[in-house]
Amino acid sequence: MKLEVGMYVRTKKGIAKLIEQINDVENYWFGFWITDRFLMINDDTEYIHEVDIIGEPSFDIIDLIEVGDILHDKNDNEYWTVQRIEKDESGNPSIQIEWEGFENEEEFLNAIDEIITKEQAKNISYKIGD
Repeated sequence: MKLEVGMYVRTKKGIAKLIEQINDVENYWFGFWITDRFLMINDDTEYIHEVDIIGEPSFDIIDLIEVGDILHDKNDNEYWTVQRIEKDESGNPSIQIEWEGFENEEEFLNAIDEIITKEQAKNISYKIGD
């Protein structure tokens, strides 16, 4: 899928929204000209490199959630781990956490205000015995 402003992307650092622009930058690297694509996120203060994107980008944030991600329920102020994701006949995801499920993005956005991806959790975890 072609990247467009307004899409969400998943990286090792988490989920980000492309907010402003996509820049192609030419660099001279060991005798070769290469084009790198940088994507602006977080209110013009941070860029990510296109090669760091994991999976497919989407305009719907719910499409980027994976089993093992941790979601914060803003109503209960609790964190829940995504247990299962199922898709209906149309390909729309249904996300199951602990005891609750979300059938569409509107339900999801009304209940969840933070996402910690499993990649983020792995990056910040303490390795016992290290």
